[in-house]
Amino acid sequence: AEQELGPEWTLMRAGLPNTPDVPDYLAASLPTGTRVGIDPQLHSASFAATLREKLATKNARLALLPDNLVDIVWGPERPAMPGVPLRVHPMQYSGQS
Repeated sequence: AEQELGPEWTLMRAGLPNTPDVPDYLAASLPTGTRVGIDPQLHSASFAATLREKLATKNARLALLPDNLVDIVWGPERPAMPGVPLRVHPMQYSGQS
């Protein structure tokens, strides 16, 4: 991934030491009074509660969006879902179990 990113990007690998989780990163990086929107269909209630709590330390607010922004950006140009059956690959191609 590092080879595909330009110099203006910093790759953060979730779960590794010294890598902040999303709520901590946003609370540390965003200006006071920011509003952060998430799709509540894609995030757990516990994640939203943690994010809301962390944002409050910066007088920032969490907004639960009624529509998925990616779907809105795609609009009618979104490609159709594949119409082919799912293929199950043998375990040897799955990596470590």
